[in-house]
Formats: sequence, structure tokens, C-alpha cells
Amino acid sequence: MEDGNVTMMYQGRVHTFRKSELRPLQEEALQEMRQLVMELMSGNDTTPLAWKSTSTDLVEMINDVYMVCDVKDARGCSLTFTYMVETIYRRFMKPVPKNPRSYAYRAKMRKSVRQSSLIDRWVLMKLNGMEPRSVFVVRSERE
Repeated sequence: MEDGNVTMMYQGRVHTFRKSELRPLQEEALQEMRQLVMELMSGNDTTPLAWKSTSTDLVEMINDVYMVCDVKDARGCSLTFTYMVETIYRRFMKPVPKNPRSYAYRAKMRKSVRQSSLIDRWVLMKLNGMEPRSVFVVRSERE
């Protein structure tokens, strides 16, 4: 497998990273996303979370976690992608997308938009000293 280069803005300068240097950061980002998805699915917060970004970003994050992480319920059964999307959307009292897979597909393709994947943006925010959770979620006053 070829270890290509990735060019990113990092601390105000353009830097080139080897893909192998970014892999551990991407794995860490996925674990943080997994934790966030689980928090969004659970209704136990004393101060609930509210999603600040787009629906496409939310579905992309759920899809990335579903595809890479092993997410199980209390009985040890794997959660389905649709179940995860419906649980989170209902918690936020938003209409559930009719076809969440199409949202995930559009997020992956990013047609007519020059936007990188959510994982890449998460890693870049971490590299630049930002806290990605604060960009995507905020503590809500209402439940």
C-alpha cells in the first residue's frame, strides 16, 4: 500500500503529512465520534446535547461510526445504521430522513462541494488546537 502525502493547513501554515502519520489521529477521531454518537443516543444527560452542524454531517458521523466501530446494545446485539439514525433524530425532535443511506452516500461523494470528509475535518481541528465536539454539539437548556 502506497503511503502518499496529504497537504493541510496546520497552525496557519501549509504542511504536508504522510498518510501513515494521520492514521492514528483518524483512529482517535473515530473513537471520539463513537463516544459522541453513544452520548447522542442515550437520553441520560442532565443537560442534553444539541447538534449544531448540518444533517449531512450528523448522518456521515453516524455512518462512519457504524461502518468502523462495533456498536452494540445492552444485550450485545449490533445496532443497525437505521436504528442509530432514528434514535438520534427522534431525540432531537427532528424529522427522520426518509432514506438515511442516501444522506450518507451524498456525504461521502460531496458532489459539487469541495469539502473533505468529517473524519479529515475532525483531525484537522484537533491538529489546530480546536475541540471538534464544541463545533458540532452544544449543551441544550431544554429537553
